[in-house]
Amino acid sequence: AKYVVCGQADDVICVTVTSEEVKQLHQKFTKVRRPQADEGAGGIFTSGDWTAFGDASGATALPGMQLMRVQVGYGSDFADAPHSIDGLMEMLAQSSVATLVLVQGNTSGAMQSPGRLWTSSLRRTIDTAQFIEHPDLSGGPDGKIFQQMRGRQFRNMDEVYAGEYDGLTEEEIQRRAPQVIAERKCD
Repeated sequence: AKYVVCGQADDVICVTVTSEEVKQLHQKFTKVRRPQADEGAGGIFTSGDWTAFGDASGATALPGMQLMRVQVGYGSDFADAPHSIDGLMEMLAQSSVATLVLVQGNTSGAMQSPGRLWTSSLRRTIDTAQFIEHPDLSGGPDGKIFQQMRGRQFRNMDEVYAGEYDGLTEEEIQRRAPQVIAERKCD
């Protein structure tokens, strides 16, 4: 399934790693088996310090987060995480970049649930969202067929006028005022 809600999870983050970081992943995960009383059968969990490892857009992987999904390379579909660290390393062996979906908390009961895709009203966000599939789910909130991830635009999600930086790329702003980029990443 492409769109999966991670049970009653407390936190979900995505960490993108380079090919050099992929080589170190076996040191960043541990295989855990849970008691049978727990609905989760076990899996691959983070261990050790993930500070400054990968790009999590300001988030940090905490010890004990479960690896749920993996995207090998840019633009490919996410796949369920393998059940072993060796399986993960094999999956990522030839990858130049990978994105890992890590979940903190109870992942039991993860299943497809009706969801919407909200975007701003800007053309670029609408154009990007058109590539996301909209499968039909039976048994929507009202018992009818529900079109998953159908887009809805909201003007209040549009970017605010950026003043003197409006229209500049992040790289251009970084050259002119690096503190602005650093402050924005703290938001």
